[in-house]
Amino acid sequence: MAAVPDHVFRAVGSPPLRRLSRAGKDGPLDVVRLPGVAARGARLATRVGISPFSFVDSPLVDQWMESHAASYDVVLVHLARAVFPMRIAKKALAMRLPLYVQSHGMLARRSPLHYLTDAVTTRHILAGARSVLSLQDHEDGELRGIHPDCRLHRLPNGISQVGLPSWSPQSTNVVLFVGRIHKRKRLPALIQAIGLMTIGGFPARLRVAGPDEGDLLNAQTQVARLGLQDQVEFLGPLSQESVFEEMQKATCLALPSADEPFPRSVLEGLAIAIPALVTETCHIAPLLAKHRAALVTGESPESLKDGLSRLLLDDRLREDLATHGRELITKHLNEAAVAHRLESLFLKRHANSTRTVR
Repeated sequence: MAAVPDHVFRAVGSPPLRRLSRAGKDGPLDVVRLPGVAARGARLATRVGISPFSFVDSPLVDQWMESHAASYDVVLVHLARAVFPMRIAKKALAMRLPLYVQSHGMLARRSPLHYLTDAVTTRHILAGARSVLSLQDHEDGELRGIHPDCRLHRLPNGISQVGLPSWSPQSTNVVLFVGRIHKRKRLPALIQAIGLMTIGGFPARLRVAGPDEGDLLNAQTQVARLGLQDQVEFLGPLSQESVFEEMQKATCLALPSADEPFPRSVLEGLAIAIPALVTETCHIAPLLAKHRAALVTGESPESLKDGLSRLLLDDRLREDLATHGRELITKHLNEAAVAHRLESLFLKRHANSTRTVR
């Protein structure tokens, strides 16, 4: 049973579970769609700066779980400080069901309300879960900050390499940004870096692929202010196929985000072997640096400029990063390996159970 709102399930929750289902495990993967789901308080939440998804709920979920949940071997909740996943997690604990939780970086503490919610609810859920799945070391620290003794297990994101193209750049000095155009993605800093390169006599081009989530106007203003209209192109939201086509053609991929938990766009880039640049605050920067799978720089426009200049000018560096990046995906972060790790965890934790894990 995957207990997660559909928008989250499709985005981050499904690949390892669907991989298990495709592998022929006895029990199918169920996506439960409950009637009566509503975002209560969404309008108020938006006004005070809280995501309306925090208030998605179904009053029928308790009744449904009492009738059906005992037939499942595992309850996996993608946990955030939101009504729906917390309701299911608390109900699973009350019913003494085997609960596993995975937050995907959603439990970082950024406000007094977070601390209050954790004291009242989150800490109890982490304490009762059989396993708390963490993406990387940074998230380990966040979760232990809520409950020091929670049972942590590492489960990184993964990606399938089946049917993906291979990096084959068709022009030089083309930098690609893929992601939501949101303040946290820091696209204006990347645009400023392109401007600094131009001033220094190295006019690279930047292609921006992704939907506007509040920072597009700021980015466009930066382009106009620096006179980069001929060098920066906004492509808007693209299909997955089109994203891979852009990655295949570009010289390198750049993600200037701050505090990025586990960027899927970088995994996709590594999977097709495009050289990538991330900042040192990316939570998987240590992993990427260890495997020499991406170039890690500081967050400032000057640092981004230096990193991009080095990446675009050094053919050997690009080739090495491309090779090591694809190896990292193949050996450690491919979908099959992540699914196997999840299955092994379920089997290990239920080894002494009288029930059979499907």
